[in-house]
Amino acid sequence: MGASHPRQLELSREYREAAAEHIERIEYLHEQGFFALSHYIAGVAVECVLRAHLVMVDPKFDARHDILELRRDAKFFDFVPAELEERVAAALGEIATRWWV
Repeated sequence: MGASHPRQLELSREYREAAAEHIERIEYLHEQGFFALSHYIAGVAVECVLRAHLVMVDPKFDARHDILELRRDAKFFDFVPAELEERVAAALGEIATRWWV
């Protein structure tokens, strides 16, 4: 990832915090039966996680909302243990599919 600037570290932290907040909302919404909304917000949470990685690789903001492209550009699999790559790839594919339906 190379040397990080303080602003990159701050943005990464903000994206991670946003993801955690979204996850809290997802649980409540799912329990209340708001399944479509909880799936959508799950996609937003995943996007935040990927953006937390992406900002460390490339600090320019990218407005795309394509989970699979963000995963690639963030070099996300550089941080996923090899034994989990297949499972994580399948989960991200499922989220991307549900998010764009």
